[in-house]
Amino acid sequence: MDFDDIINRKFNKVKLTYENKEEYFQIYKPLLIADMIYTKKAYDSKLEYEIELLVTKNEKYFFRIPEDFNEINTTLGRVICFTENIEEIGESLWKEDEEENKPFQFVGVISSITPYEDNVNEEKCFYNVWIIPMNKHVTSLKGHTGKYKIKEEYCTIPYQRMLEALDLFRNTEDDENNVFDRPIALYLENRILGHFPSKDEINKDKDGNIHEKWEDFSRKEENAMKLILFKENTL
Repeated sequence: MDFDDIINRKFNKVKLTYENKEEYFQIYKPLLIADMIYTKKAYDSKLEYEIELLVTKNEKYFFRIPEDFNEINTTLGRVICFTENIEEIGESLWKEDEEENKPFQFVGVISSITPYEDNVNEEKCFYNVWIIPMNKHVTSLKGHTGKYKIKEEYCTIPYQRMLEALDLFRNTEDDENNVFDRPIALYLENRILGHFPSKDEINKDKDGNIHEKWEDFSRKEENAMKLILFKENTL
């Protein structure tokens, strides 16, 4: 599936409730993959921004931005690609041996953002954005500070986690003692598949069977919320 396929493809409509796990899986997986491809396309089209990479005495790396900076997303955990500015290397040297003089490049993740200590002497507020290199072959950026072109890097990890969760949801056995089904996953499964009785069903229940089922589901819902909020399992 490529970008054009996403635009032209007709996806199955999302439903409020589903017959079974397989139906839910078959509807949501194509949507998730399409969103992943579309997001990558959006990231690839973003413009680069030039910054200066700085280093502290104990070899901590950062770049400085003004408070109104909005060229790229600088939230914690954001992955950014750094490419050494070839203009700093020298265009003539670059053309002589392209492979040997290829710009240094690495991928970094934003670990923290702190106010610039000398803000009191500046006309506007600045922040230091601290980064950690992620490339396996880059253990140190020593000797590689200076001008860089930076660009938000496309990260597949959130989509990998969602696809894994979707696959787990489809393939988990309907066993109440299963570790994945207790207590939050089982509650979510019942909600997604529409197993919770409606108020009309409860009101029309003569024998008390549906009412008993509702109480069981309510207990699971309460337990799931306690686990989420207070890490307390009452099962």
